[in-house]
Amino acid sequence: MIITVVGMLFNIPLDYALINGIGMFPEMGIRGAGIATVSGWTLITLLYAWMIFNKSNDRQYHVLTGRRMDRELLGRILKNGTPASLQFTMDVFSFAFFIFAVGRLGKTELAVSNIAFSLESVAFMPAVGFSLGLSTLVGQSLGRDDVQSAFDFTRQTVVVLMAYIACLVLVFLFAPGPVLGLFLSAEQGQLLEKGTAVLRIMAVFIVFDALYFTFLGVLKGAGDTRFIMWSVGVTTLLVMIVPLTVILAYLQLGLVACWITLTFYVLSLFAVSFWRFRQGKWTGIRVI
Repeated sequence: MIITVVGMLFNIPLDYALINGIGMFPEMGIRGAGIATVSGWTLITLLYAWMIFNKSNDRQYHVLTGRRMDRELLGRILKNGTPASLQFTMDVFSFAFFIFAVGRLGKTELAVSNIAFSLESVAFMPAVGFSLGLSTLVGQSLGRDDVQSAFDFTRQTVVVLMAYIACLVLVFLFAPGPVLGLFLSAEQGQLLEKGTAVLRIMAVFIVFDALYFTFLGVLKGAGDTRFIMWSVGVTTLLVMIVPLTVILAYLQLGLVACWITLTFYVLSLFAVSFWRFRQGKWTGIRVI
């Protein structure tokens, strides 16, 4: 977290300087924004390398002296990491597909959806953070053969995350106007009307999205990544891509139908991950 904040504090002023041409920096516009972003990520990478590849860590973990290829270890990394990376890729693809599909409806619908996703990130980012933390705790618990602690951590995560999401749900349901006012003026009546409808659908969406990330974190922490990959792939095809294509190409329905489809997609992801969690097979997996 600290390293990311340092990278951000480096990136933002460099963005401003290279885009607008401040002082010694030339005015480069969007190209300058790209250079600043790459520079920020480069700084973050170097800071991580400095923290990891040092003599203290080398004495304990052999991060420098043990750099030779370990085929057995590499095989375990690929076995667990490849399905997890494909799952993440399909998650990103599904929402990119949604944005492009909504863009076919018109500029107003695309603008409303982009605003909605900007607001949704207030729920999405904490859900991702809790999911990563839960993955770590579940992995440690299973490594100690302490399955009960993994269940306890999961329950606590659901309680904390749902308490936070409940506050956002109330705002999106009962005060969508002031929230949309951060992006829109009172004169943009059509955008406000459509945005209000989308935010109220999103109040349901964020609940299932947060729950999906919770149980996804459990399954990832346990190492059940192959199931995650296949379930997300099949669900994306059957519940997102095919229905959205039919809605736009044949039924010619509007923005609300698209967002209801997206909500049902996230509901399906939650249902599948919760079913796998309840099945309990993840409790018997040992990555190491």
